[in-house]
Amino acid sequence: VPDVWTLSKLRHKSKLQKNSKADKSIRKIVYPGYGLSRTEIDDLKPVISSFDDDAELASFDQVWESLDSSDEAEDDQRLFIALAAGGKNHELAIEGVGEEHVNELMVQVARKLLIAGHRLAFGGTLGFKKKNELTESLIDTALSWYADQSAPGADSDSKSKRKTKENVLDPNTWPLVNHSAWPFYKNIPEKKRAELVGVCHFEDINPPAVSSTRLQSSYKKWESYERNERRANCPLEYKFLGNALSRMRRQCSRDTDLRIVWGGNVKGAAGWMAGILEEVIFSLHYQKPTLIFGSLGGCAGLLARYLNDPKAEWPEELSLEACADKKRDKVTSDQHKKRLWCRFNRGKNLVANLRKMIHGESIETIYGVRQECYRAALNETSTRKILQLVGDAARQRQAELKRISSAKNSMP
Repeated sequence: VPDVWTLSKLRHKSKLQKNSKADKSIRKIVYPGYGLSRTEIDDLKPVISSFDDDAELASFDQVWESLDSSDEAEDDQRLFIALAAGGKNHELAIEGVGEEHVNELMVQVARKLLIAGHRLAFGGTLGFKKKNELTESLIDTALSWYADQSAPGADSDSKSKRKTKENVLDPNTWPLVNHSAWPFYKNIPEKKRAELVGVCHFEDINPPAVSSTRLQSSYKKWESYERNERRANCPLEYKFLGNALSRMRRQCSRDTDLRIVWGGNVKGAAGWMAGILEEVIFSLHYQKPTLIFGSLGGCAGLLARYLNDPKAEWPEELSLEACADKKRDKVTSDQHKKRLWCRFNRGKNLVANLRKMIHGESIETIYGVRQECYRAALNETSTRKILQLVGDAARQRQAELKRISSAKNSMP
C-alpha cells in the first residue's frame, strides 16, 4: 500500500532523471492490492501532485477493471448478492491461511461488487460481546465506498456515484442487508442501527413457531450465562438459535440472485449444520448460482474438494453428527430430527447434482453462470483472478436475468 515515504522516495528518483519530459510523463502511479479509500487518497494528494498536476494513484485491480467497463450495473440489472465467509485459524491453517486472509478477501470482493453497483447480503452481528471482525470489515468497506462516492471530488458521471443517491426511506435500495438471527440481533445497539441508516438494513430473524413471550424469557436465560457456559445450560435456547439460523439462511438464499462463499467454520457450528454448507444447500434449492472458493480452506474448502472429485465421498466433517449437541438434541422431538435428516439428505443430493453439472460434458451454464466459472472457483488461489471470477459471475447472472425478463415480457 503506498505511503508518503515510499512516494517521496519514488519522486526523488524521478527527479534524478536527466530528461525532464520523462519526469512529466509520470501521470499514473500503480500499486498492488485493491483501491484506497478517498480519505487515504486525500492524505496522499500533496506528494502525488508533486509528480504532476494530473498524477493519480490506481491499484492493479482498478487498472484491470478499467479495461472492462461492463462491470457497472444498469439500474434494472442491479444484483442482490449474498456473501458468506469466516472460519477459525486452526481450521484455515490447513491451507496455510488465517482469518486475516478471509477478512481481506471480504473487503476486496465487497468493494468490487459495490463499485459495480450491486447490493450485498451477509450474516453476522454487529455489537456482539466478542467483536465480529468479518462483519466489521464489511461494514467499514461499505461506509468507505459510500463516502468515496458521495465526496465532492468523486466523478459525478459515474454509475456508482448515482447509486449512492438511495431513498433513505426505502431499505430495499440500501447497499447492504445484514441478516441476523435470534438472539444475536438483540446485541446490535440501536445507535449503530441509526448510524447505518441508508447504508445497511438489518433483518432480524426469529425462530419459527415461538411466541414473543417465550423468546423474551429465553433471552433473559441466555444472557444470564457467560458465552462458554451456554452450551451446557441453554439447550432449548440453542434449539431456537439453530432454527433461527436455518430460517435466516433460507430467506437470504430465496431473496438473493447469487451467492459467493469461502472459508467458513467446520466444527462447533451454532446451527444444525455447518453454516456455509446450509447456505449453499438453500441457494441450490432455489436454483441460485453459487461460487465456492476452496483455496482458503474451512467449510468451503471441504465442499470444493468434494466437488472437484466426481468419485469423492461426502466429507465426514460436514455430517450432522459433526454438529451434534447432546443437550440440545434431547429437547428436540423425534419428528423434528426426522425432518432435519430429510432436509440434510436432500441438501447432499443438491450438492451432488451440482458436482455432476460441474463435470458434465454437454453443460455450458449452471443457473446462468458458465460451467468453467464454477470449476475455476474451486481451486483458484490468486486474489486478482478470484476477483475476476466474481465479476464474471455477476455479469453472467445479470445477462441471464435480463434474458428471463425479456422472455416474460414477450409472452402474449
